[in-house]
Amino acid sequence: MQQTVPMLSIGLMALSVVLAIGTPIVLAVLCCRGRKGTFTEIMVGAAGFFVGALVLEQFCHALVFRFFPNLAQNPVAYCLYACLAAGFFEETARLVGLNWLCKQDSSPMAGLAYGVGHGGFEAINIGFGGLMSNLSLMMMINGGQAASLLESVSEEQRQAAQAQLDALCTSQPITFLAGGVERVITLAFHIALSMIVWMVVTGRIPRWGYFVAVGIHALADVAAVLYQLHFITSVWLTEALIFVFTAVVCYGVVQMLKKQGVACPIKR
Repeated sequence: MQQTVPMLSIGLMALSVVLAIGTPIVLAVLCCRGRKGTFTEIMVGAAGFFVGALVLEQFCHALVFRFFPNLAQNPVAYCLYACLAAGFFEETARLVGLNWLCKQDSSPMAGLAYGVGHGGFEAINIGFGGLMSNLSLMMMINGGQAASLLESVSEEQRQAAQAQLDALCTSQPITFLAGGVERVITLAFHIALSMIVWMVVTGRIPRWGYFVAVGIHALADVAAVLYQLHFITSVWLTEALIFVFTAVVCYGVVQMLKKQGVACPIKR
């Protein structure tokens, strides 16, 4: 009997797509209301993620794994490298982008808008590239096209493709909501880090705040890397750890901003 994907799984995957793509768009619209220049700040944030995470970090990974092909077999070294690399490249891109933006406008909105662009680009990229792709596969499976999908890949890839199709059919429906939830949490995290770097750039906290941001970013990625290495097997435990860490960071940043008399820049 041909496997099919439960409709609840498809619905929750569709909700994940909406969360991943819709949340940054809504935030961007709210930020842009009644203020010139915000769209540019959002685009600079998006460019920062693209250059820092998708170009420079990936180039670094290619070099490192070329010279250290067995790195992934050492969980401690791999976790340390992967987390620090993400922190270094993304926070450096954030520092460079906000340094440039704050020469034109050093208001809190510059940091907030940059964070929306940086985290929003990642969320939309994953929403279209990963979540939407899985949603399309689900629809094709239920449309009876699973066999044609397997025929379109090489013999070497067929086993992995079959495993992916089986996972879409047999995983618990609630699992497919995790991707969208993670994007919302991560977007909040990127905004918080952007505000930390904004405080560094505007002189509200010392320059070592940049290194603090790198460290916070690296720590936030530990749970995801441990899940990738199968040390954590529950996706919802991973999301819970990320959520708690993000909540603590966001609370700390809000308290820092309040102490400096910085109000929420989004108009109500």
